[in-house]
Amino acid sequence: MKILLIENRIERLEKFSKIKEYKIIDIYTGEKIKKLKEKIAENNLESLNSYSAMMLHSSYFTQSERSKIKNYCQNNKYPLVFFSGGISQATYDSKKFPFLNIGVKDFYSEKLIQFIQHTEQTGTIELRLLQFGPEWKLSLLYDLRNNLSNIIYQYESQTKNNKICTLSLSELEKLNQHEAFELLDEVLKEKFNHICKVGSKIDHISSLEELKKELNEFIKAQ
Repeated sequence: MKILLIENRIERLEKFSKIKEYKIIDIYTGEKIKKLKEKIAENNLESLNSYSAMMLHSSYFTQSERSKIKNYCQNNKYPLVFFSGGISQATYDSKKFPFLNIGVKDFYSEKLIQFIQHTEQTGTIELRLLQFGPEWKLSLLYDLRNNLSNIIYQYESQTKNNKICTLSLSELEKLNQHEAFELLDEVLKEKFNHICKVGSKIDHISSLEELKKELNEFIKAQ
Protein backbone atom coordinates (compact mmCIF):
# COMPACT_ATOMS: atom_id res chain seq x y z
CA MET A 1 0.00 0.00 0.00
CA LYS A 2 1.26 3.45 -0.97
CA ILE A 3 -0.10 6.93 -0.26
CA LEU A 4 0.84 9.80 -2.55
CA LEU A 5 1.65 13.22 -1.08
CA ILE A 6 1.87 16.06 -3.60
CA GLU A 7 3.54 19.17 -2.20
CA ASN A 8 5.12 22.04 -4.13
CA ARG A 9 6.24 23.89 -0.98
CA ILE A 10 9.56 22.21 -0.20
CA GLU A 11 10.02 24.19 3.01
CA ARG A 12 6.97 22.50 4.51
CA LEU A 13 8.49 19.08 3.89
CA GLU A 14 11.76 20.25 5.41
CA LYS A 15 9.98 21.45 8.57
CA PHE A 16 8.00 18.21 8.74
CA SER A 17 10.91 16.01 7.67
CA LYS A 18 9.89 13.02 9.80
CA ILE A 19 7.24 12.17 7.23
CA LYS A 20 10.06 10.98 4.95
CA GLU A 21 10.84 8.20 7.42
CA TYR A 22 7.73 6.28 6.39
CA LYS A 23 8.05 4.05 3.34
CA ILE A 24 4.30 4.03 2.84
CA ILE A 25 4.46 7.69 1.74
CA ASP A 26 5.56 8.60 -1.79
CA ILE A 27 6.24 12.32 -2.26
CA TYR A 28 5.85 14.30 -5.47
CA THR A 29 7.64 17.63 -5.67
CA GLY A 30 9.10 19.81 -8.43
CA GLU A 31 9.59 17.87 -11.66
CA LYS A 32 7.28 15.04 -10.62
CA ILE A 33 4.42 17.50 -10.11
CA LYS A 34 5.16 19.10 -13.47
CA LYS A 35 4.95 15.72 -15.20
CA LEU A 36 1.74 14.92 -13.34
CA LYS A 37 0.18 18.18 -14.52
CA GLU A 38 1.09 17.23 -18.08
CA LYS A 39 -0.61 13.86 -17.61
CA ILE A 40 -3.69 15.55 -16.19
CA ALA A 41 -3.86 17.82 -19.26
CA GLU A 42 -3.79 14.67 -21.40
CA ASN A 43 -6.53 13.07 -19.25
CA ASN A 44 -4.08 10.30 -18.46
CA LEU A 45 -4.04 9.49 -14.76
CA GLU A 46 -3.05 5.84 -15.03
CA SER A 47 0.22 6.60 -13.23
CA LEU A 48 -1.85 7.09 -10.06
CA ASN A 49 -3.21 3.55 -10.11
CA SER A 50 -0.43 2.31 -7.85
CA TYR A 51 -1.59 4.52 -4.98
CA SER A 52 -4.29 3.70 -2.45
CA ALA A 53 -4.89 7.34 -1.50
CA MET A 54 -3.81 10.86 -2.45
CA MET A 55 -3.05 13.99 -0.43
CA LEU A 56 -2.27 17.19 -2.31
CA HIS A 57 -1.77 20.93 -1.89
CA SER A 58 -4.91 21.88 -3.75
CA SER A 59 -4.09 25.56 -4.27
CA TYR A 60 -1.22 24.63 -6.58
CA PHE A 61 -3.65 23.05 -9.03
CA THR A 62 -6.21 24.75 -11.25
CA GLN A 63 -9.92 24.17 -10.77
CA SER A 64 -9.91 21.95 -13.86
CA GLU A 65 -6.97 19.91 -12.58
CA ARG A 66 -8.57 19.48 -9.17
CA SER A 67 -11.84 18.36 -10.76
CA LYS A 68 -10.05 15.73 -12.85
CA ILE A 69 -8.18 14.39 -9.83
CA LYS A 70 -11.36 14.37 -7.75
CA ASN A 71 -13.32 12.56 -10.49
CA TYR A 72 -10.53 10.02 -10.84
CA CYS A 73 -10.53 9.29 -7.10
CA GLN A 74 -14.32 9.17 -6.99
CA ASN A 75 -14.52 6.71 -9.88
CA ASN A 76 -11.92 4.47 -8.25
CA LYS A 77 -13.10 5.03 -4.65
CA TYR A 78 -9.65 6.26 -3.64
CA PRO A 79 -9.50 8.41 -0.48
CA LEU A 80 -8.50 11.98 -1.34
CA VAL A 81 -7.24 14.88 0.79
CA PHE A 82 -7.08 18.50 -0.35
CA PHE A 83 -5.03 20.66 2.01
CA SER A 84 -4.52 24.40 1.69
CA GLY A 85 -3.84 27.52 3.70
CA GLY A 86 -7.17 28.87 2.49
CA ILE A 87 -9.21 26.20 4.28
CA SER A 88 -10.28 27.40 7.73
CA GLN A 89 -12.39 24.41 8.80
CA ALA A 90 -11.93 20.77 7.88
CA THR A 91 -14.84 19.03 6.16
CA TYR A 92 -15.20 15.34 5.46
CA ASP A 93 -17.60 13.69 2.99
CA SER A 94 -17.88 9.96 2.36
CA LYS A 95 -21.14 9.81 0.41
CA LYS A 96 -19.46 9.10 -2.94
CA PHE A 97 -15.91 8.41 -1.78
CA PRO A 98 -13.74 9.42 1.20
CA PHE A 99 -12.85 13.10 0.66
CA LEU A 100 -11.33 15.51 3.16
CA ASN A 101 -10.71 19.25 2.88
CA ILE A 102 -8.34 20.45 5.59
CA GLY A 103 -6.23 23.51 6.46
CA VAL A 104 -2.50 23.17 5.93
CA LYS A 105 -1.66 23.82 9.60
CA ASP A 106 -4.02 21.06 10.70
CA PHE A 107 -2.69 18.75 8.01
CA TYR A 108 0.99 19.08 8.92
CA SER A 109 0.55 18.07 12.54
CA GLU A 110 1.01 15.07 14.78
CA LYS A 111 -2.31 13.77 13.43
CA LEU A 112 -0.62 13.17 10.06
CA ILE A 113 1.95 10.91 11.71
CA GLN A 114 -0.82 9.10 13.62
CA PHE A 115 -2.70 8.65 10.35
CA ILE A 116 0.36 7.18 8.62
CA GLN A 117 1.14 4.86 11.54
CA HIS A 118 -2.46 3.68 11.72
CA THR A 119 -2.44 2.95 7.97
CA GLU A 120 0.81 0.99 8.25
CA GLN A 121 -0.41 -1.02 11.22
CA THR A 122 -3.94 -1.80 10.03
CA GLY A 123 -3.76 -1.60 6.25
CA THR A 124 -6.84 0.67 6.29
CA ILE A 125 -7.12 4.35 5.41
CA GLU A 126 -9.18 6.46 7.80
CA LEU A 127 -9.12 10.13 6.76
CA ARG A 128 -11.00 11.19 9.86
CA LEU A 129 -7.81 10.56 11.82
CA LEU A 130 -6.39 13.58 10.01
CA GLN A 131 -9.38 15.65 11.02
CA PHE A 132 -9.94 14.56 14.63
CA GLY A 133 -6.90 12.50 15.63
CA PRO A 134 -7.06 9.11 17.44
CA GLU A 135 -10.29 10.13 19.19
CA TRP A 136 -12.14 10.59 15.89
CA LYS A 137 -14.87 8.12 16.81
CA LEU A 138 -15.61 9.90 20.10
CA SER A 139 -15.61 13.26 18.32
CA LEU A 140 -18.29 12.03 15.95
CA LEU A 141 -20.35 10.51 18.75
CA TYR A 142 -20.19 13.76 20.73
CA ASP A 143 -21.39 15.65 17.68
CA LEU A 144 -24.30 13.23 17.25
CA ARG A 145 -25.20 13.76 20.91
CA ASN A 146 -25.12 17.54 20.40
CA ASN A 147 -27.48 17.18 17.45
CA LEU A 148 -29.84 15.10 19.56
CA SER A 149 -29.65 17.69 22.36
CA ASN A 150 -30.64 20.38 19.86
CA ILE A 151 -33.64 18.28 18.78
CA ILE A 152 -34.67 17.90 22.43
CA TYR A 153 -34.33 21.64 22.97
CA GLN A 154 -36.52 22.33 19.93
CA TYR A 155 -39.10 19.83 21.14
CA GLU A 156 -39.19 21.36 24.62
CA SER A 157 -39.49 24.87 23.20
CA GLN A 158 -42.32 23.94 20.83
CA THR A 159 -44.36 21.87 23.25
CA LYS A 160 -44.10 24.39 26.09
CA ASN A 161 -47.53 25.64 27.17
CA ASN A 162 -49.15 22.76 25.23
CA LYS A 163 -48.04 24.02 21.84
CA ILE A 164 -47.97 21.43 19.04
CA CYS A 165 -44.56 20.06 18.08
CA THR A 166 -43.67 20.88 14.49
CA LEU A 167 -40.33 19.13 14.17
CA SER A 168 -39.84 18.24 10.52
CA LEU A 169 -38.90 14.75 9.39
CA SER A 170 -35.78 16.13 7.71
CA GLU A 171 -34.55 17.50 11.06
CA LEU A 172 -34.94 14.10 12.68
CA GLU A 173 -33.45 12.23 9.76
CA LYS A 174 -30.22 14.15 10.22
CA LEU A 175 -29.67 11.91 13.24
CA ASN A 176 -29.51 8.62 11.37
CA GLN A 177 -27.73 10.25 8.44
CA HIS A 178 -24.95 11.44 10.73
CA GLU A 179 -21.48 9.92 10.22
CA ALA A 180 -21.53 8.56 13.77
CA PHE A 181 -24.64 6.48 13.10
CA GLU A 182 -22.58 3.60 11.71
CA LEU A 183 -20.54 3.52 14.92
CA LEU A 184 -23.60 2.67 17.03
CA ASP A 185 -24.64 -0.84 18.03
CA GLU A 186 -27.71 -2.37 16.39
CA VAL A 187 -30.00 -1.64 19.36
CA LEU A 188 -29.22 2.08 19.32
CA LYS A 189 -29.49 2.22 15.54
CA GLU A 190 -32.97 0.78 15.74
CA LYS A 191 -34.00 3.30 18.38
CA PHE A 192 -32.70 6.22 16.31
CA ASN A 193 -34.53 4.84 13.29
CA HIS A 194 -37.72 4.55 15.31
CA ILE A 195 -37.52 8.21 16.38
CA CYS A 196 -37.11 9.22 12.74
CA LYS A 197 -40.07 7.07 11.63
CA VAL A 198 -42.35 8.43 14.34
CA GLY A 199 -41.31 12.00 13.45
CA SER A 200 -43.35 14.80 14.93
CA LYS A 201 -45.72 12.21 16.43
CA ILE A 202 -43.29 11.68 19.29
CA ASP A 203 -45.69 11.64 22.20
CA HIS A 204 -43.41 12.73 25.01
CA ILE A 205 -40.03 14.34 25.62
CA SER A 206 -39.06 11.26 27.67
CA SER A 207 -38.60 9.26 24.45
CA LEU A 208 -35.87 11.62 23.31
CA GLU A 209 -34.35 11.97 26.77
CA GLU A 210 -34.15 8.20 27.12
CA LEU A 211 -32.42 7.95 23.76
CA LYS A 212 -29.88 10.57 24.82
CA LYS A 213 -29.27 8.70 28.07
CA GLU A 214 -28.58 5.46 26.21
CA LEU A 215 -26.29 7.29 23.79
CA ASN A 216 -24.36 8.70 26.75
CA GLU A 217 -23.91 5.20 28.15
CA PHE A 218 -22.69 4.00 24.77
CA ILE A 219 -20.16 6.83 24.59
CA LYS A 220 -18.87 6.10 28.10
CA ALA A 221 -18.27 2.48 27.10
CA GLN A 222 -16.00 3.44 24.20
